[in-house]
Amino acid sequence: MKSCVDNKVLGFQQNLIAAWTDYVAGRIDAKALKGVSAGFGIYQQRNGATMMRIRRVGGTITTRDLRTAASLLRTYGGDFAHLTTRQDIQLHGIPAGQVTAALAACEANAFPFRGGGGDGFFVLADEFVQVKGFVVHC
Repeated sequence: MKSCVDNKVLGFQQNLIAAWTDYVAGRIDAKALKGVSAGFGIYQQRNGATMMRIRRVGGTITTRDLRTAASLLRTYGGDFAHLTTRQDIQLHGIPAGQVTAALAACEANAFPFRGGGGDGFFVLADEFVQVKGFVVHC
């Protein structure tokens, strides 16, 4: 069976963790960090904490997902979760020093950061196509 995570994705994750570690240690600034973290939907908030956008494949959010998000917030010191209009989950208020541990916990719970989220539509040759039926769950 083919793995859902290829080496390119693993390389991006390793770059993210390395950049975040450098940021917390003061070796890079917020602008340099954003260049790596924005592609994952992970942003600094104005108060210095972090927002982490968890992608839900096909826009599906289960009760288990909600419980897991609540547990992550409690464990890593977050303030609140936001369910977005694109059916993603945003964890707000994660302290910068907790982000790499929260990333590992998200990965362990099949909460990805990279890739398209939501239940989007695409236009192909004057037709609207609902993409949810084409989503493959790993």
